[in-house]
Amino acid sequence: MDNISRGLPSKILVHIAEGKLRPEVPLQAAKLASEAGIILRNHVPIFTHWKHYKDKDAISVVKDFNEKVSSQFTIDADADPMKEAFTDLLKTGQRQMRYRLKKQYFNGIPANEVRTSPRTTMSDMEWKKLVDMWSTPKHKEKCFKNKESRELVRYHQMTGSRSYVAQCYVAKQTKFKDAPPTAIDVFKDTHCSSKSGFNENVQDAIAKMEAFVAQPIEEGKDPKTPVEAVAHVLPKSTFLRKVGMQSTEMKRNLKAAAMNDRVHELESELEAEKMGSAGLRSQVADLQKQVEEQKGAARKNEEETEKIQGFLRSLFGNKFASGDAQQ
Repeated sequence: MDNISRGLPSKILVHIAEGKLRPEVPLQAAKLASEAGIILRNHVPIFTHWKHYKDKDAISVVKDFNEKVSSQFTIDADADPMKEAFTDLLKTGQRQMRYRLKKQYFNGIPANEVRTSPRTTMSDMEWKKLVDMWSTPKHKEKCFKNKESRELVRYHQMTGSRSYVAQCYVAKQTKFKDAPPTAIDVFKDTHCSSKSGFNENVQDAIAKMEAFVAQPIEEGKDPKTPVEAVAHVLPKSTFLRKVGMQSTEMKRNLKAAAMNDRVHELESELEAEKMGSAGLRSQVADLQKQVEEQKGAARKNEEETEKIQGFLRSLFGNKFASGDAQQ
């Protein structure tokens, strides 16, 4: 990459389109990732959590990272897509660096030997915070759960070292020259192995996406789009965001629409429950009415019996009280 840069008359031009986190051109994407990684390793301290880079004391760290990366390219550092790209590069890079530090200088090493910072960009105090975090039972449990979660990943990308955005750019230049690919086409292209093709999970996901798009169009509604199909089948995935087909605002809108549908569904269930409750109340009222009627009939029978017994007493006197008189 350095030899390519030296052979150019000027610095590499890097352009990131709106809604994307990486350049589309593979050369630009590779060079940007390479330079950002070098600067991260040589100049950025590794904190225990991403939120600490937003603290007042760490603002200069983020600013210095952005300036050093942008100085290596012909780039519009003030553009919003570029700022988002720098943030993502630092966020993912420091997480990977933290993992490598733990693997190399903490795992399998006695606690009394893990003392000083192995990197000049980190103070011993910052290193101690990392070691203390790694040593807590809570963090160990979290690592174990993350390992289990990684084993459950169903849709592995098949783009090699290329980012999704760069792979989409290459696909547009080769496979999809005549018409731009849909979200489903991009999903197929980035999850297809050159040796084994699609795995069973990907095949199942593709079938669900195509079935979603093929649904009959309801009256007064627009047909389902491939983007909606992918979002429906992969609701928790960042795939659409990574390939630049879903902005943060679009994701919010889809999430809001899903929540709105859920609200309507719950309202319908509640209404059904209310109707069911009303039916039950009606049945209870009918039963209570029947009970009252039976009680009233019983009281009337008792009154009639008392009248008959009184009449008989008046005829037979006290003998009516004896068994013989009753017989």
